[in-house]
Amino acid sequence: MNQPQNTNAWSLYWSEDRLYSCVAQSSDEDQKALNKLWQDFSQELEPNSRVLDLATGNGAVADALLSVNNTLQVDAVDKASIDPKKIVTEHGNLLNVNFHSDTDIFDLSFKPTTFNAITSQFGIEYAGLTEASARVMPYLKVAGRFQFVVHHVQSGIILSSRNKIIEFEQLTQQSGILETLIKVLGGKSEFAQLETLGQDYLKQDLIRSEQISGQVFVGIERIINGFASNPKESIELAVAMDLRVRSELTRLVQLTAAGQTSDSMTTWLETVSAMGIDAMFSPLYLDPIKQDYLLGWLATGVRCK
Repeated sequence: MNQPQNTNAWSLYWSEDRLYSCVAQSSDEDQKALNKLWQDFSQELEPNSRVLDLATGNGAVADALLSVNNTLQVDAVDKASIDPKKIVTEHGNLLNVNFHSDTDIFDLSFKPTTFNAITSQFGIEYAGLTEASARVMPYLKVAGRFQFVVHHVQSGIILSSRNKIIEFEQLTQQSGILETLIKVLGGKSEFAQLETLGQDYLKQDLIRSEQISGQVFVGIERIINGFASNPKESIELAVAMDLRVRSELTRLVQLTAAGQTSDSMTTWLETVSAMGIDAMFSPLYLDPIKQDYLLGWLATGVRCK
């Protein structure tokens, strides 16, 4: 997360009561599969092991690790502004995590060979998988282990995000629906123009969903209905909705850009191997037997020297 606007988008995302990100299934099957992956990893660690969780978000990995091995000492870092202990409800494991908000992977203050394990779930690749891995591996003790779940360029998460990006781009285009809404509320445009834009948007043969366009249109209707009684609040709500839609667009663009190809994973493998890391990577499927839904790449390894 090297760009301020990208960091702000994630800060806004993690300001809500959510533990997970980057899930594409309508059910919670992918969350359960990832939790099981981290619980298995956690059970293989010695009691009181120190763990560094990178790009932690609201602590999904830390929560899964501690759910089966509560002796672990977890330091969880993220470049975004996060405060999971206050934001996330019903996840008591997070109370035992040392969260480090506004912390860049490339500017960590830990001493070398501090940690028994390093983890990341859909995180380290945002900083550049190869470069960030080279920077953090020295924090791993000899014989220490790491496990990264990394975006795959062809995963279900990436593919669904590309469709969402198209829809968000339609809503945020210049002189589009959201921009015109704010102008209308500010007296710089007419309600008739907004109504025409809305009708034209719905008539076009474009990607639209209830989850995105549907919620935006419901929000617009509520804002307009409340304008006469409380114009100031309506304007504030419109600006906030516009910010959230644009931030989500920024977040998804960054997410898709973080997808790794087989070639980029091979380059990563060569880099960490040269550092004395015994590593490997493989596609990670929701169902390893059926292989009908690709979650990402699973990258694992041990520091040998």
